[in-house]
This record gives sequence, C-alpha cells and structure tokens, in this order.
Amino acid sequence: MIKFSLLSLVAIIPTTTSAALVTTWTASQNAADLGDADESTAQLFPSPVVNIGENEVQYTSSSTNKDFTNVVELTTTQQEQLAGAGLSITQGLNNVRGATRKLIGPTFQAFGGGNAGNTTIDFFISPDKLDDVSQLIFETGGSGAGSSLNMNGSIMTFAAAQNAATAVKTNVDLNSIYAGIPNTDDMLHVRLGIDMANDTITLSAANLATGLSINNSIAYTGTIWAGADGTGFFNIQGSAGGSAGENVPSSYANFDGQLGAVSRYNTVLAPIPEPSSVVLLGLAACGFLRRRR
Repeated sequence: MIKFSLLSLVAIIPTTTSAALVTTWTASQNAADLGDADESTAQLFPSPVVNIGENEVQYTSSSTNKDFTNVVELTTTQQEQLAGAGLSITQGLNNVRGATRKLIGPTFQAFGGGNAGNTTIDFFISPDKLDDVSQLIFETGGSGAGSSLNMNGSIMTFAAAQNAATAVKTNVDLNSIYAGIPNTDDMLHVRLGIDMANDTITLSAANLATGLSINNSIAYTGTIWAGADGTGFFNIQGSAGGSAGENVPSSYANFDGQLGAVSRYNTVLAPIPEPSSVVLLGLAACGFLRRRR
C-alpha cells in the first residue's frame, strides 16, 4: 500500500524546467568567505558564467560606499530544504541591518534577463521575521520602468511598471504558508512569472519546510518590465524599480534574512501549485492506484 502525504506530493511535482534554465546565482561556496564580508567577497556568482563582452556578470557591493552583507553558513535544515529543491548550497548571503547595506549590479538584461521578454525568476530566501515594514529583496530599473520584490510585514509584493499608466502590483500573504509562528529556518521558494505574451504577472511562494504554497496574478499591459537602470539586492540602487504609480514604498528597510540562490529561466513556468491543487492531484493518484489493485 502506497501512502501520499502533502509533502511527498509537493516533492514529485516539478516546479522548474531545467531546459529553460539560463543561470543560477549563489554566494561563493568557499569557506574562506565566511564571516563579515566586504565588497570583494559579498557577491552573487553566476553558474554557468554569463559574459557580456569582456565583463563577467557578478553582483557585488559598492566599493565606494562599502555597502556589504555577510556570507554565512546556512543551517543544516536550510541546506536540506534547498537540496530537496535540487540546489546543492551550503552558504548564503545574510543581510546585516544598516541604512545602505546592499548588493548592487548592472541592468537586469545584462545578466540575461532581457528587458521585455517572457521570464521566470526564482528566489530561495529565508526571512528572519514577518513584522518588519518595507523590506526590499530585489529591484531593477527605476521609477519610470522597472520592477521590485518587497515585503511589508507578512505581505510580499511584486510591482512592475513601464510608466505610471501601466504600473501594477500583486501580493501574497506569507503567513498562510507557515505552520503557526514563522520559523526562521524555513526556506521559501518565491517565483516571479512574467508572461509578456499574455499580459500577465504571477507571484507565487512555497515554504519548503511545510509544503504550503500560495500564488496570485495580475494583468500587465506594458512592454518593458525591467527598465534600463541597475539592480539592487537588499536595498535600492538609485530609484526603486516599479515605483511608478506609487506601487512600492518611498523608503525601504533592508531585507532581514538569508538569500540562498536566484535562478532565471527564459520561459514562463507554471506558478508553484497551491495546496488545493496538490491535494486534487494526490486524490487522482490514489484513485489510479486503487483502480490498479
């Protein structure tokens, strides 16, 4: 007799398509980089390496302002959760609270994102708490054309704008994917699906520990979502991407937590399935097995 649990069903449902994967960025997995990192070590390294002309694309902190984060050893629990999602990662970037601490990088299209094409971006993050106001995880582009992934308390928002007329945002409540009090060891898989062909943007999030997920979509009629300005992790670089139409806060606190990896796909992948969908698939599978007996 075969038993299915919610977690086992989540594990067997593919949420990514490897053929569409362009690249994954992670912190250096070199143990020598552990500890208080400065601009020379706090980086996101692409694998495979993406080359734009002679420049290897890396997200690095500002050497002028010496903004930085920490490279930290992820907990065993976090590592196991990431391994279950197919990622062999031992170290991550841990933001250290400060007014300007961040990672900054070139335009999103420079690391293969494209300025207007269909795209899926996966973030693997672990928020330390869900009661901070206006935490920024990622932004690219400026106030006229750009996008932003941010949190206000437990509400995660993805905003995109070509201009004030096209500015939109979609939200999910992260409280719904935790089992009671948020556990800081829980790693979240956050997916942005940007479907320019069908004028739709989808934000979905899954908790790799609880197996719970949530998603929400919104219509977007613009032709540019990334903008031409640079990209910031943990705090803005220049203007906040997606801020046209006041869809993102005018000021941010830094993201408080760990970033395990960022992956980009050159196609629109399905949203992470919600529990109701998973349960229906499980019932269908059980019915199939029953018929076989």
